[in-house]
Amino acid sequence: MQSLIEFQESLLRPVSNKFRRYLHARIQWGERMIGIKGPRGASVNIRASVI
Repeated sequence: MQSLIEFQESLLRPVSNKFRRYLHARIQWGERMIGIKGPRGASVNIRASVI
């Protein structure tokens, strides 16, 4: 499992994440689950915290 985590981190290291959409500041990141509905319900992003 550790080798998979290290591989993922090596792929993400060169990627910039400075761009933030307008909604980013309004999301309550401390919640256990977050759902964002896209236009016409076509896109849904869900983030669940690991306990």
